[in-house]
Order: sequence, then C-alpha cells, then structure tokens
Amino acid sequence: MHAPMPKLRASDVDSLFARADKLLDQYPRSFGTAKALLQEVLTAQPDHLEALHALNQAYERDRDHSPGEWQSRFQEPQRAVRGRILELTKKVKADGGDTVAHRARALALAQHAENILRTDPTPARLKQAEDLLAESKSLDAELPARHRGERGVMAWKAIHRARKGKPDAYQALLDWVAENPRPSPFHPDDHASAFRGLEGAFADEGLLEWLRARKPQAAKGQRAKDLVQGMLHVGDWDVSAELKGPVTTPCRVGRLLALRALGANLDVKVGGRSLLERAKKLGDKALVRELEALSGAQPDAKGKAPTAKESKAAKVPSAARHSSVGKKSSAAKKPSAAKKPSAAKKPSATKESLAAKQSSTRKKSPTT
Repeated sequence: MHAPMPKLRASDVDSLFARADKLLDQYPRSFGTAKALLQEVLTAQPDHLEALHALNQAYERDRDHSPGEWQSRFQEPQRAVRGRILELTKKVKADGGDTVAHRARALALAQHAENILRTDPTPARLKQAEDLLAESKSLDAELPARHRGERGVMAWKAIHRARKGKPDAYQALLDWVAENPRPSPFHPDDHASAFRGLEGAFADEGLLEWLRARKPQAAKGQRAKDLVQGMLHVGDWDVSAELKGPVTTPCRVGRLLALRALGANLDVKVGGRSLLERAKKLGDKALVRELEALSGAQPDAKGKAPTAKESKAAKVPSAARHSSVGKKSSAAKKPSAAKKPSAAKKPSATKESLAAKQSSTRKKSPTT
C-alpha cells in the first residue's frame, strides 16, 4: 500500500504556480506541462483563485486553437472551473478594482451568459444572460470574450420579436452576416467575422424558414469573393486538421442559408469536392439534407446523395427519356459502335488559408 503524498507547504504551492504561470507563455511547447502544474496546485489548494483563473484562460486557448479537442476533453472541466470561480467571487463588487478576483469573475460571468445562449432561451433566461453580461462589464469593461454573449443577446432578441409577429426582425441577423461574410464559430474573438455566441440562434427553425424563403441576391466583385470564403468555412474549416476535430456545431445550415440569401454560389468546390460531398464527410446530416433540398437531389434507398451524373439524368424531361429509350431499342438492332472515351474532368481545388491565431494577453485581460 502506497503512503499518502505529503501535503504541500504554502511556499511549495506558490513555487508550482509561478512555474506554471511562466510556462503558459511558452505556447504551445510547454502548454501541457503548465496545465498539469496548475492541476497540482489545485489538488493542494482547490480554492487557489489565481490557479483557477489561469486554468480557465488556458481552456479558452484550447478552444481557440484546438476546438475539436476542447469539445471532447476540456469543455466539461472548464465548466467546473467556471462554476468554482463564480462561487468564490460572489462577493466581489464593481468598485473600480483590477484584482485577480475582478478579472476572474468577469470572464466567468461572460462565459456563463454565452452558455445560456447556446440553446433557445426563455425570455427570463435571456434577461438573466443580459444581467450576467452587465455585471461582467462592470468588473472588466475591456473583455473581448463578452462580445460572444452580446452577439447572442442581439440574435435571440430579434428571434423573440419575430415570434411575436414581426418576421422582419430576422433581417438583423442577415444584416450581421452581410457585414461579416465569413462567419465561423471557430474564429477567435478578435477576428472580424467571429461568430461565437450566435450558434444557437442560427439553428432556430423560424430563422431557417425565413432564410429559405429569401430570394438570393446578386453578388459581384469583392462581396462574391467574401461569400465564397464564407462557404469554405461551412464546408471545409470545420474539418480542418488544425481544429483537431471533428467539431460539432448546430449552426452550419443557418450559415449556409444566410450566405445563399446574400448571393453565395452553392456550386463552389472545396478541395475538388462539392459542398454536398464535404457535408457528408462532416457527418452533418442536417447540412446534407439542406444541400439536397437546394439542389433538387433526392437520396437513394440507402440515404446516399445521388452522384452528379444521376442528378443530371434526373433533370431530363420524361419525353426526352422516352425518346432516348426508343433510340436505344432501334440501336440494338444495329452492330454496336465503339464508345467514345469521356473527357477527363479537370481537378478543382479551393483551399482557404487558416484564420490568424489569437494572441495572448493573460496578465491584464482574462482572455487568451
């Protein structure tokens, strides 16, 4: 039987935290070691607020740079860390202070608000999210992470207005995409088209139906190029090896329909494949169904989308098909002729460079 580990002295804990704090700046080389040291500190002192805040920031950086791994390994541990921070700092007041407690609580409050807005909030829950964001702002007015919740509040307020008989309220969300035509929930918060906080809203069925009914606009010049980049995020960014995926997100259909309404070309190729083929690789069944509906393609008995050849044949008028059958019957009476070789298809590859990684300012601002 192993003897219990000796209890760390306060000076030992301080030394461990100092080492972890230094290593956190050496991303990514020493990042794993830094997080392990923070866990040691918290094992010795579960209420060590500086370590909790540093670990929460570290999880934020995981979310920025490895969202697939974050979803599978770190999302729930971060939720626990956030809850502990909120419990330890509940007496912190907005008195103009700039302590670890102020910064830690501000970040945790913004994260809690964003979490509420991931799914359809009741009016009461939406008001709760607004209150959390207001308190966060009173503690740290310069916190970029709070923009996620602010975007979410804007979106859900529009959806609630639309549900009360004002469908034009949905226009606010389409206008947001028009101003930020490369939306992705995997952009860090300092990216121009950072989408975090809007994922749940863009999965709302009322919004999706409104977007489906929009007549696509005509897009030219730079706007058309920007919309192509947005489409590449829908069909390619989500499976990038850089994300350490696969990554689950409910908003791909909403992003697709918004980009389509603004004039995006659905025939864009991603790595030589169609959006439908990429959607099947993603494993996003809702996106596959939407693309099938938009193209008029019907899945086969096994639920697979038809090939391009089959889709083309399906569009041939019935009279033409009958005529073709008649020709084949008469041709059967003649000697068969050698078939002409089909022209080789030219490969098409479209690949977007990855978004610039987010820089870290852990000391002053509680974001990474």
